[in-house]
Amino acid sequence: MRVGGSFVWPPPLRYAPHSQGIRRVVFVAGGVGVNPLMSIASFLAEQKMREGKLGFEVWFLYSTKDVGEMEEVLFLERLASVFQLLGDEGRFQLFLTGRKKGKGGSKEKVLVAGKEIEVTRRRIAGVDLLDTLGPVEERGGTMCYICGVPGMTDEFVEKARKAEGMAKENILFEKWW
Repeated sequence: MRVGGSFVWPPPLRYAPHSQGIRRVVFVAGGVGVNPLMSIASFLAEQKMREGKLGFEVWFLYSTKDVGEMEEVLFLERLASVFQLLGDEGRFQLFLTGRKKGKGGSKEKVLVAGKEIEVTRRRIAGVDLLDTLGPVEERGGTMCYICGVPGMTDEFVEKARKAEGMAKENILFEKWW
């Protein structure tokens, strides 16, 4: 089993979409796998502040254990601020797992750092990933970064690679124990 990876921004030329340019960047984070993705998302928010726009969409799916208090979710306030800066070029969704309270899959809106975010109480599903990759005809311009525990990472890398229209070289991943 391969562990590790190589996340950089901008993506190395051997990975970057050539025909369409980057139209969408998708981040999928599980638990502490949010660490390297947080750095790239923060950089993109700073770039948007400097330049006024990115010219592509940033989608971020983050799954972590429900620890009971939103303030305890790693980087949540910072992510809310990043996506507030990204505005209409960014979409963020938090998935909380592990608590028996409420119905699985329930959704709610919570206010974090002045930004309303959507919280879904279940694990990220394959359909969530497919939705974020964009329309099939545009997926050649989608970069996908996946980081988390090996089981989650393997599952979503496989789903992304099998997704119609996705270029395998545009799927980058790291595994965390």
